[in-house]
Amino acid sequence: MSKSDYPKEFPCPVCGDMCRVGISKKEKPYYVCTECGVQVFIRAQDGVRRFAAFKGSDLLKAIKSKNAAIYSEFYLMGEEIEIKKAELNKLKDKLPLLGDEKIENKINELKINLEKLETEYFQQLINN
Repeated sequence: MSKSDYPKEFPCPVCGDMCRVGISKKEKPYYVCTECGVQVFIRAQDGVRRFAAFKGSDLLKAIKSKNAAIYSEFYLMGEEIEIKKAELNKLKDKLPLLGDEKIENKINELKINLEKLETEYFQQLINN
């Protein structure tokens, strides 16, 4: 098989970005995600054949469009989780200095919100 037998790009299994497909010295397809650094090498003949079947397929088109929507939603949720964690850490740093009940209540509120966000995030990952 040659490079023209494979899709030109394929979605990263971790972040969903589209990755340029290359050909190894042994003429097998691979791709590297420039966003997160994941490397995928298709080595077995059956895998190479199945990968080639994605070229021009409706399934690959659907994956591309669905990934864009799903991963942007997950990215935003992940950002919100990171913001809440940073806010929580700032409050925790203030607590030993102030020992304020308001800060303790805010910390507990943030912990609950963070747990809910993370639970929702992972449930959506599993369902998609």
